[in-house]
Amino acid sequence: MSRYVKENVKRKLLEETQFRCGYCLTSIEFGLDDSNFFQFGEKAHLTPHNETEDNSFENLITLCPTCHTKFDKNPDKQGSVARLKELKRHWFIASGTYTKLELDCLFALFQKKNVTWIKEESFKDGNGNAFTALSFSTPANQGYLFQNLINNGLVNPVLEKGAFQGNKLVLGPSRPAHDMLVFILTTKGKEFCRKFLS
Repeated sequence: MSRYVKENVKRKLLEETQFRCGYCLTSIEFGLDDSNFFQFGEKAHLTPHNETEDNSFENLITLCPTCHTKFDKNPDKQGSVARLKELKRHWFIASGTYTKLELDCLFALFQKKNVTWIKEESFKDGNGNAFTALSFSTPANQGYLFQNLINNGLVNPVLEKGAFQGNKLVLGPSRPAHDMLVFILTTKGKEFCRKFLS
């Protein structure tokens, strides 16, 4: 049950909260003592490590030691976890990891919200097998608005009308507005939503 967090994840966590505690906004200090470099800041698990062993960027947030202890010792564990998840959503938006629009659409798909722009549609996979999935669509020339969700594998873009050049999906203003891009929640996207909405 390793608590090891990859170096690139540690760096992303600090950048996400702009080198501050994700709760009280205390600056995360760095310095040297007699023998080595130290950091006044800790990585807190949103879903407790003993339940998931998940040391991913999505399951961690940077906190100062005081706030980390406060959350860990809170007798209302569910409330504490819910608050940490709320903070992580805030930092996802504030840091530019995801826009509010991206998270709203992602969570609406996951929660099967009854809104007019989410539809249940039939699709075919790469092998020609038919399947049904909830989706939302946007003009292909606006697909760039969802680029972070695509890049991180949380949604799959499916083109209703050809928007591929070779095997590369072409997004952005050069796409004709009448081409529609449909987004389907991936397994990774469902797991991401489960972490933040459960």
